[in-house]
Amino acid sequence: MKYYLFLFSLVLIGAEALAQKKGTTAPAKAAVSYDESLYNAIEWRSIGPYRGGRSAAVTGVPGKPNLFYFGGTGGGVWQTTDAGNSWTNISDGYFGSSIGSIAVSEWDNNVIYVGQGEGTVRGNVSFGNGIYKSTDAGKTWSHVGLKESRHVPRIRIHPKNPDLVYAAVMGDLFKSSEERGVYRSEDGGKNWKRILFANADATLNAPAPFFANDHISNPGNLSGKQREEAEAKRALLFGEYNLTLGEWWVTLMKKDNNSILEKMVLFWHDHFATQFASCDNIPAISMYRQNDLFRRNYAGNLRTLLEQLSIDGAMLKYLNGNMNISSSPNENYARELMELFSLGVGNYSEQDVREAAKILTGWKVSYFLDEGTPYKPFLNLAEFDKTSKLFMGEVFAVNYEVNEQNVFKNSIQRLIDVILTKKGQVAAKFLSNKLYQYFVYANPEKADTKIIDEMAQLILDNKFELKPALKKLLKSQHFFDDLNIGTQIKSPAETVVGIVKHLKYPDRYARNIMAVLGLELFNPPNVAGWRGYRSWISTKTLPTTIYYLKEIIDSNTNTQLAEWALSIEGSGDVHILTERYVELFLARPLSEDRFKKLKNVFLGGAPDYEWYEIIKNKDQAGQRVRGFLFELIKAPEYFLF
Repeated sequence: MKYYLFLFSLVLIGAEALAQKKGTTAPAKAAVSYDESLYNAIEWRSIGPYRGGRSAAVTGVPGKPNLFYFGGTGGGVWQTTDAGNSWTNISDGYFGSSIGSIAVSEWDNNVIYVGQGEGTVRGNVSFGNGIYKSTDAGKTWSHVGLKESRHVPRIRIHPKNPDLVYAAVMGDLFKSSEERGVYRSEDGGKNWKRILFANADATLNAPAPFFANDHISNPGNLSGKQREEAEAKRALLFGEYNLTLGEWWVTLMKKDNNSILEKMVLFWHDHFATQFASCDNIPAISMYRQNDLFRRNYAGNLRTLLEQLSIDGAMLKYLNGNMNISSSPNENYARELMELFSLGVGNYSEQDVREAAKILTGWKVSYFLDEGTPYKPFLNLAEFDKTSKLFMGEVFAVNYEVNEQNVFKNSIQRLIDVILTKKGQVAAKFLSNKLYQYFVYANPEKADTKIIDEMAQLILDNKFELKPALKKLLKSQHFFDDLNIGTQIKSPAETVVGIVKHLKYPDRYARNIMAVLGLELFNPPNVAGWRGYRSWISTKTLPTTIYYLKEIIDSNTNTQLAEWALSIEGSGDVHILTERYVELFLARPLSEDRFKKLKNVFLGGAPDYEWYEIIKNKDQAGQRVRGFLFELIKAPEYFLF
């Protein structure tokens, strides 16, 4: 039986080339040609190691032509010092499992980094748990981070600094993964920073609305027809397109079937509330860019969000950051940064507000091509306060060259760092409480303080990365406790999207219904966001909500409703179909009597066995589905989750 041969470049590359010394350059050689028939004499042989699994990583060591390291999907890391004549497993007792990459430092060959998790995308791919490091040529190993990376197919070490290392991380191959990207460590793996990130999944990088790059010049600087056209476009950008943006978001909400992405984007939109319909409307492109920021950081780092929101174009306009200048500091954003966005009432002083406002001076955003790069925040150096400030006991001295990069680092980033360092426990608990009320129960008097404290500690322990706390909450027994199921009142977004994702209905109209019911996307009522909780249900809004839900249902023909029912697994059994609809729309099971009444709407008094024939008649079946949905949306449980 022939072996599949494991190919080493050693066979084709001379030892002289492999053995070149660091820092030396091989002398140029004249090109030599050989008779191709000579290659026919080359034979390949398997040189091991003889163990199961796919070959995933191989590396040699410059200057040591007989030394190689090999990693597979199931056998850990192996070493040969005699060009493959014999192999020794050097990872046993420290780690095993799937290996994706091996890198040996050119500067110090004793330093080896191993990334776990093969990079082969296939149905039964093997994953690992991060990166391991050896400083004694594989005799001992230590885990150096990126535990959730799962697949690390490439590692590169700086040729002259073994502590400077880069890792390519694939994350979970089969679902949304925030871990994807390129990471860098400057201290030998003690700390890692993600320096390149595309997206966790397709909807993170959702198609932009059609007007996202629709830039114009300032109409005031134009004349004649050009001015008329620019004014017309400006009216759309500052008005109608904000409604179109709401329609765009409804489309994305409907498509999100298996993650918390859109729910978290809505959370951040409420937390960092920004109204497009302010005194002077905010253009839709700015609102879109803010939404994209939430989307890219939906389960990311609070620090990053606070830094970016402080110079976000929509926020600069909404909370007067663009009017915050050294000669007349505007305290609006500085106050809300602490009161609503990070700490809560009573956890800062008026001096903190005044000094923070000075620290934040000078940032602007332009909307027109002839006034800079449209929608990109920039620093007006002349309006930045260059005096020394004292914020939360820390001196902010402007003892550096004043330019946009330095001011962002020494003012914006440092301001957020001081808030999260001096008041870290407060900030972590403030956010944990809001997340708990959003996902578990909105009644603040019923919040479980123990769970909130545990979430806050996780946020602190992970340097304000939110994903660990979210995972703990959403996987906890507490989250799935029967007492916490069906207690939360749905927002208009959850109510409307919950049904239009299954039925034919224009996304623009769905956006409009949400607005009528009190939740207008991109236009919360004030800087504190929506009140939520019981404000979503009242004697006025409940009948209105039922009215619009019926309108959505009635926009579908009997055939469309019947085809939807037929697409549900087990639809030929009326009991199963009733169960499926109840599970789909209601958080808690119904009593036996109420279940039978709903099932009878499908049957119209007929026995169960006749349903198999009823559903074949699409017109009749569609009428029954319509009647069933009309009954379902009147159930109190329909408005809870």
